[in-house]
Amino acid sequence: MPRESLLGLINNAALLLALALLYETLPLRKKSSSLPQQLVTGSLIGGIAITIMLTPWQFTSGVIFDTRSVLLSLSGLYFGFLPTLIAALIACLFRLYLGGAGALTGVGSIVIAAALGYLWRATLRRNQRTTPHWYELYAFGWVVHLALLAWFLTLPRGLAFPAIQVVALPFLAIYPIATVLLGLLFNRYDLRQRTEQALIDNEALFSAIFHINPNPMAITRLSDGVVLDVNKSFCEVFGVTPDKVKGQPYEQIQLWIEPHGIKELSQVIQNQGQIENFPLQLGMPNGEVRQFLYSAMPVTIQSQACLLNVATEITEIQRKQSALEQRLKELQVLNQVAFATAQASDEDQLIAQVTSILSNELYHEQCGLLLVDRKSDQIHHHPTYFVNHPIDLPSFDLDKGIIGQAVQSGQAILVSDTQQDDRYLAVVPNVRSELVVPIRIGTEIFGVLNVESSQVNAFTEADLRLLSTVAEQLAGAIERLHAQRREANQRRIAEALASSVIALNSYLDLESVFKQLLRNVRRVIPCDAANITLLEGNETQVVYMEGYETFGDIEWTRQSRLNLSTTPNYQEMIRTKAPLLISDTHASPLWRVFSEAQWIHSYLAAPICVEGEVIGFLNLDHHQANFFTPEHAQILGAFADHAAVAIRNARLFDELKRRLNELETINRVSLSLRTAHTPETLLPLLLDETLNALQTSCGAIWLTDSNRQTLQRVVARGWMNEISLTEVAIGEGLAGKVAQQGKVLFFEDLAAEVLKDHHSPTRIPLRWGGACFPITSGSEVIGSLCIALPPPRTLSKQECHILSTLAEIAAIALHRSQLLADLQHQAERLASLRQIDRAISANTDFYPMAETILQETQRHLGVDAMQIWTYEPQFGYLEFTAGSGLRQLPPPKTTYTIGEGLVGKIAASLQSLTISNLPQWLRQNACEGCEEYLEEGFIAYVGMPLMVKGRLGGVLELCQRSELSSLASNDPQWFSFAQTIASQTALAMENAQLFRHLNNTLMELSVSYDETLQGWAKALELRDRETGGHSERVTEWTLQVALALGIEKDQLIHIRRGAILHDIGKIGIPDAILLKEGPLTPQEWQIIHQHPIYAYELLRNIHFLEAALDIPYCHHERWDGSGYPRGLKGEEIPLAARIFAVVDVWDALTSDRPYRKAWSHAEAKEYLRSQAGKHFDPRVVEVFLELLEKHSSASTDKRLPHPRRSD
Repeated sequence: MPRESLLGLINNAALLLALALLYETLPLRKKSSSLPQQLVTGSLIGGIAITIMLTPWQFTSGVIFDTRSVLLSLSGLYFGFLPTLIAALIACLFRLYLGGAGALTGVGSIVIAAALGYLWRATLRRNQRTTPHWYELYAFGWVVHLALLAWFLTLPRGLAFPAIQVVALPFLAIYPIATVLLGLLFNRYDLRQRTEQALIDNEALFSAIFHINPNPMAITRLSDGVVLDVNKSFCEVFGVTPDKVKGQPYEQIQLWIEPHGIKELSQVIQNQGQIENFPLQLGMPNGEVRQFLYSAMPVTIQSQACLLNVATEITEIQRKQSALEQRLKELQVLNQVAFATAQASDEDQLIAQVTSILSNELYHEQCGLLLVDRKSDQIHHHPTYFVNHPIDLPSFDLDKGIIGQAVQSGQAILVSDTQQDDRYLAVVPNVRSELVVPIRIGTEIFGVLNVESSQVNAFTEADLRLLSTVAEQLAGAIERLHAQRREANQRRIAEALASSVIALNSYLDLESVFKQLLRNVRRVIPCDAANITLLEGNETQVVYMEGYETFGDIEWTRQSRLNLSTTPNYQEMIRTKAPLLISDTHASPLWRVFSEAQWIHSYLAAPICVEGEVIGFLNLDHHQANFFTPEHAQILGAFADHAAVAIRNARLFDELKRRLNELETINRVSLSLRTAHTPETLLPLLLDETLNALQTSCGAIWLTDSNRQTLQRVVARGWMNEISLTEVAIGEGLAGKVAQQGKVLFFEDLAAEVLKDHHSPTRIPLRWGGACFPITSGSEVIGSLCIALPPPRTLSKQECHILSTLAEIAAIALHRSQLLADLQHQAERLASLRQIDRAISANTDFYPMAETILQETQRHLGVDAMQIWTYEPQFGYLEFTAGSGLRQLPPPKTTYTIGEGLVGKIAASLQSLTISNLPQWLRQNACEGCEEYLEEGFIAYVGMPLMVKGRLGGVLELCQRSELSSLASNDPQWFSFAQTIASQTALAMENAQLFRHLNNTLMELSVSYDETLQGWAKALELRDRETGGHSERVTEWTLQVALALGIEKDQLIHIRRGAILHDIGKIGIPDAILLKEGPLTPQEWQIIHQHPIYAYELLRNIHFLEAALDIPYCHHERWDGSGYPRGLKGEEIPLAARIFAVVDVWDALTSDRPYRKAWSHAEAKEYLRSQAGKHFDPRVVEVFLELLEKHSSASTDKRLPHPRRSD
């Protein structure tokens, strides 16, 4: 670099430093700078820029370099927009003035530097900063000069790169450093300016706070204490002016109450350097003394060490605090008193605690309670009355002194000066103030709460309120203690009564109850001896006693039985039913004196009443006269009521226990019988539960057999099960007599009773007693329940009641089992009838029906054999139809005439015949043809006519080879079911006959219909000159094709009739057209085409031919829809008509006609194949040709062969 250029750069650096100096000395960048100041600043910066450009480093002609980039970039960064804009404009104008090849590049560099400086400034402000760090300044210099190097590319070609090579080093090495140094100078000046401004602001703030502070403040020199300044509050509070105190030493100001306080204060400040909240008393100009808290701290003002003094007045705060402390102390006293009253359990202890609280906390001279004694009309100091020095405290009359007046008036009295009050009675010397508060309990004054002091006006209204509250608390607590004392006494009585109640609930034996009862009575009513006496008729019996082992004669008391007529005390209580109090037994007419009871002088008793009746007495005795009181009598009455409850409960418990045992037994038996449904299962359960309930091992149950008039032993236990006697006649023995008489029979020795009836020794043990109870269902005795007990036991009333109930349960259970059995039989018989109904409904032939009837009847009626005979009226005899259970089936004789044999007799009489002993009956009655019954071995016989609509249809026979129990018992249900079976059999016969007759009629009618249709078809063939057999052939082949195509067989009858009548409509065609030999005209063909419609109109109103209309109406329809009369197409044409169309055309083609010869089979087949899908259904053609191939070999007829008929 040339020497001139180096000198220029140095000159530029000096100019930049001049800018820094201007920045420091002139207000160039204050935020509040006015517009003129900003204009001046911009002009100065522009002038410096011109000066810098006047000393440049010239690279070539018109191309110069200098430090204006540093100047203008820092101007934008530190001076803001307007000054930088003005400086940049001045620099740009001057550079243009200088001219040269680099003039425009120089202007651009000025703009770039200034703009980048301002943008960087904006970035700092967004980050809430005003001064950049050194590294930011360095980066800023690099960015600016890199941008300028890039801008140098705008120089003329040939100058740009050489210029960049020359200036790159100073631009990137020197200029950024210059930017950092100059920027740091600017930052330093900014910091110093902000610090100075902060100091100015703080001084202003301190001055404002100092002068407006409501607390007195003063500034003094630390060295000599001279007051430099005071604030307004100082002057107002202490009543001085600033001129009066400024310049004076602090201690000479007339404020100090105690001069030594200033020295103490100075010493503290010297030691600690400051002081905080030091309490002071300062005097006011009016002589008032106020309390302050003094604080001082060192400050430096104008390079002088000073003290800032602050005084905070606390006079009012201390007054409120003192009042608050006093109030808190009072509240603490009230709280302690409340706690003491709440916890107190003794009156004297409570008074001592309250006195201690008051004397310790508030009244330290004298305080305490004085109690009123109404009996002596005096006031006594309580032993805990507090005096701060020993002294004897006398009693005094109620009408004396201030205390006496307070008691008399019931009002509190506050005496401020006792020497000025004549009522004061001097008990303790040197008392000047007194406060008396009465303690009222209910309407009476219990005592007073008294405090005294040696000072005048020692007590205030607050003390009066406090002691009044304490007096109320004491009164409440003492009243509570009195109530508790009364309650304790009552509780003791109540506890004794409650204990008695507990005894009643805890003990079920009377001795334990009586023991607990007397113990509780003696707890609340003191006595020497006590006893409980119960009535037994007109005599008394002592059942429990206490105390007579010490007083009187215990044996005489225990064994004495007194008659009511000789004991007036008992007579009086029975009359009044109230307690009796005899204060002196030796002077009362209600007392009978016994030598063994002479010691008794006071007597108290109460009657024990149950449901209004006196059953005993509760007696108390004492050796001292007038010992018992009416209150004792009232209490004893309550205990007597408890004794009555005890006796009644014991009796109720015994009854309840008996009833509960009975219910448990009945419930257990009932539960056991629920699972049993037959006598064979329920009776053993019943007997076992009964024996278990009575705790015995022997018993039996007998049931009656009404047919044989006997009782059968069905179940037995113990030695009764070992007796061989298992059946007795009704009226014989204990069980038979019970069944005959229907009432309970008791026995003391069962062996003796049995010996009376049977006169033979038995295995029955001796002296076993018991009873037999009838088992009754409705009014009928159906059995007996017998129970035996081992000696010496006998049946109690409760056990008899249980046995009676169990006998009723047995009757109910047997009746229930019988009903269940009947219901099951009925259900089974109904099921059988249902089976027979189904057989009748499902069959048209009688024989399957008869098989079901025989099977179900034998199963439910229990017979060995059955026979069903059918009456044939056209022949006049009965014919064997069906039977079961016979040794020879069918029987040797299968027909009987009316009146012959048992069957003939029933048919002749039309009445049922019942024979319980058939051999005997046959010996007594002549019966032809009855030998077969004896050969079969039948004993019982029942025959019933089968009536069909009032006429004989046959006979039903029921036979048994042994005695039939149902016949012997004449069981109505058995006979009812047998009659129902007979009715069902007759109904089956009737249905079979009706169906047979109906079937014959239908067959005859169908034959008549078919013959009529055949006649119509023949008539049409003759009229139309058809070849013989045409109708028969097409009918048979149509049926064969229909079967091959899967048409149901029940539809074939309709297809057959339709085929026969296929041309029935030609009846309506005139003979001139129908028989015309030549060709027909179109009009004639139109008439011919009407014959299907004529057939439809002719047949549709004939019901049985309605289903056969498909072929007559539609056999001229074509598969492609070109047929007539309706033009049906494809499967719209009924299948029967499609079949018949193929068969009819085949027969027509293969038959000779007057107008042509018959076609060969081959020609006709080819025609059919060609018309398949046009005239004919292709499927029908295919099936027809297959059938034709099968049958062609069986016929040589060139026309349609007859197919083989199908079943």
